[in-house]
Amino acid sequence: MNDVFANVELPDAADPTKRLNEMVGVRNSIAHGGFPSVGDDQAWDYVNSVEAIGDGLEQEVARHIQMLCRLKALPRP
Repeated sequence: MNDVFANVELPDAADPTKRLNEMVGVRNSIAHGGFPSVGDDQAWDYVNSVEAIGDGLEQEVARHIQMLCRLKALPRP
């Protein structure tokens, strides 16, 4: 699999790679004793982004397995 984020669309149309890096930066700041300023709206954006990235990656993996195994349908319910 090459560009796993090629078909991932976030609800706010943000770039998934940049959003993921942003969330990792916030996580790292917290883990190392920092206190990043994250408001409620931004936290909900992060939650929605994680859900969209998870859904998009699930679809991408299913299509990849379908192609590799030459399945007629996607390999999930």
